Amino acid sequence: MHNPLDPALNRAIEAINIAHAADPKGKEQAYCASVSKWVAQLTPAPSEALQLAACCQHFERWSIPRSSYPMDKPGYLRWRKDLAHRQGERIHEILTAAGCEEELIERVSLLVAKKIPRSDTEAQTLEDAACLVFLDEQLDDFATKNSEKMLAIAQKTWAKMSDTAHTLALKLPYSEQAQALLKKALAP
Repeated sequence: MHNPLDPALNRAIEAINIAHAADPKGKEQAYCASVSKWVAQLTPAPSEALQLAACCQHFERWSIPRSSYPMDKPGYLRWRKDLAHRQGERIHEILTAAGCEEELIERVSLLVAKKIPRSDTEAQTLEDAACLVFLDEQLDDFATKNSEKMLAIAQKTWAKMSDTAHTLALKLPYSEQAQALLKKALAP
């Protein structure tokens, strides 16, 4: 997907992949690949910033354990804020060391931190890709819990998505439980 002739971009992606490999649960590289796959389906020629941002979703998320914060909504929000701050610092560090332009580094950081409104095409594409990964790879697990919280999560996920992503999501092969949850979530 990326331009193989751009040495800075190649170095950046290599450094990001090395950082992903340090994930003790081994999930970051697969998540990066899934988000990147959906970005490629959503936009025919993603910019370098969008490609890098797709690779940096959940970047070093393991470095600040969720369990180190209170297990309530304020604790979750504080964890997300602290994690986004650390991710931004690390991404800036890696992209700078790779020789990327400051403008590109700033754009990637803003996309990853979700500090660009979804009215921005790339920000919406990145959101769509993350939502599609959730629906494609994780909804089945959520659907087995069959609670009002899971219903709310499905509804919030759907609300974040563009019409294009909705069309793709409706074509995914869901389990019966996931189909039932999604049907209930989409009911008027």
